[in-house]
Amino acid sequence: MTPLSSRAIGVAINRTLFMFLIVLPITLVLLTDAKADNIYTFETLSATLDGVPAAGLTAYGEIVVSASAVADGYAALTTSNPEIGTPSENFDGVISAYFGFLIGPQITSPDGVINFTANLSGDDIQINPINSYGGFFVNGDDTDAYYAVSSSGSDILTIGYGTNDASSPCYGLPLPGEAKCVVTGEFVDADDPVPEPGSLVIFVGSLGLLGGLLCRRMAPAGAAVDARTD
Repeated sequence: MTPLSSRAIGVAINRTLFMFLIVLPITLVLLTDAKADNIYTFETLSATLDGVPAAGLTAYGEIVVSASAVADGYAALTTSNPEIGTPSENFDGVISAYFGFLIGPQITSPDGVINFTANLSGDDIQINPINSYGGFFVNGDDTDAYYAVSSSGSDILTIGYGTNDASSPCYGLPLPGEAKCVVTGEFVDADDPVPEPGSLVIFVGSLGLLGGLLCRRMAPAGAAVDARTD
């Protein structure tokens, strides 16, 4: 095969740059418009153990909400009555959720009895706990529970932890007014959105399209040079 002439190489480079300048902006626009889920993590503000401030007693948790729910301003995760058959969770805009104390179990969807609604406004989330079954996060065996009370007009939650484990310092009822272990805190935006799978597909597909177009554009140029050289 005869080497390409300088003119043919120049044409190929120009076509490459032209297609790159067309495909790249489209790709960037599609990626920018791709929706993402919002992550909210729990931050402990204060804690008490047997009524005494306890700096080492902290809680943690995470709630992931879909972009559409954020736009609607509402999300919820509710569980059917565990006393009537196997409980089932209903996800309304909530992708996943978990919560726990460092000295207690982590209760995670879809394996727990979890009940709350959430009002959403931009990066702000206000959790409205539902303690119908002994807490807003209760484990499947009903031996550990986190009971939350919200503050009117505030995102702050007061959460008590109770357990049936007599060896635990938190042994007893979970109600904040009676629980031995209590924390106050709030769920805050983690500033770390999770891209939806579609955005990755768009990006990879756009790169593939660019590569395919470049191959098609470069092949005729080489063929034309070969024909003139023979």
